[in-house]
Amino acid sequence: MKPSLTALVFASCLLQLNAAPKHSAGLKVVTAGDAITFNLSLDTIPGFSGGRVAVLVCPINERVPDEATSSGAQFSRASSAITNEGQGNYDLSVQIPGDAPDGVWEAFFSFALPNGNYRELRHARTEFKVQRRKYAQAPRAAEIALQ
Repeated sequence: MKPSLTALVFASCLLQLNAAPKHSAGLKVVTAGDAITFNLSLDTIPGFSGGRVAVLVCPINERVPDEATSSGAQFSRASSAITNEGQGNYDLSVQIPGDAPDGVWEAFFSFALPNGNYRELRHARTEFKVQRRKYAQAPRAAEIALQ
């Protein structure tokens, strides 16, 4: 028995709904211009110094979470730290641009060996919200007098 077109469309919609990102209401909120800090705990403690852990943050498209927004490159920021032998925990802070608009951002992490070879680190999806900075009582006009 062949499935009907309606059944296929319904199944497709269910798959898309299940794949959609979770509502962003429960995400950590960072105000544009502020820093966000991530604490990385590596699964294996490096037996050498001179590697590098890094984070890249950028705004994402909530409807297509694996895709950066069109302005993602403009607002994306990165930070890194040099690894030390025997150390498995690192704090990485990233300054969010002061002119960043409201939106959902994602963080991506990587590890580089001292020889420059690098790989993405597997990790749980790390999303947060950026809230546009609001300025109270900012001037909008001025009266000009020539002297």
